[in-house]
Amino acid sequence: MLRLLLIEDDERRHDRFKEWLPSDVRLVWAQNAGTALGMLKRLEPGEYAGILLDHDLEKRTMTDDGAHFNGGHVVDALLKRRPTERDIPILVHSMNANRGPGMAHRLAEAGYPVTRVRMAELCRERFLEWLEELREE
Repeated sequence: MLRLLLIEDDERRHDRFKEWLPSDVRLVWAQNAGTALGMLKRLEPGEYAGILLDHDLEKRTMTDDGAHFNGGHVVDALLKRRPTERDIPILVHSMNANRGPGMAHRLAEAGYPVTRVRMAELCRERFLEWLEELREE
C-alpha cells in the first residue's frame, strides 16, 4: 500500500484529496507545519511514496507562544536531508502566488522531484496522473 504525507491545514482540501485516492493509497495528514516537522525528523527512506505540500498553514497554531510555521519551514527541513534521501516526489499545491513557486524551485534545485500545481487548478485526473508517476518510480 502506498502512503502519502499531506501537509495541509484546510480540512476541505484534506477531504478532497481523500476522495480522490484509490483504495490502495493511504493518506497520512499533518494538519500543521509543526506536526510535519516532527514527522520529517523521524522519516525513514521509502516511508512515503510522496508528499503533498501547502505553504500557508496558519489555520492551526501549534506553539504555545502563537508562532505560525509554514510550508517554507517544511522545505527548510527537507533541504537538511542528505542528498541521497531527496528522492521523494513532492506536489506543491499551495495557492500562494509567491511562496508556492519559491518552495517548488528550492526543492527542485536541491534534487527533489517536484510538481507544482495550484490547488485551484488541481483536479482528480491531474492528481491521479501524479500518483501514477509515483507508482512508475
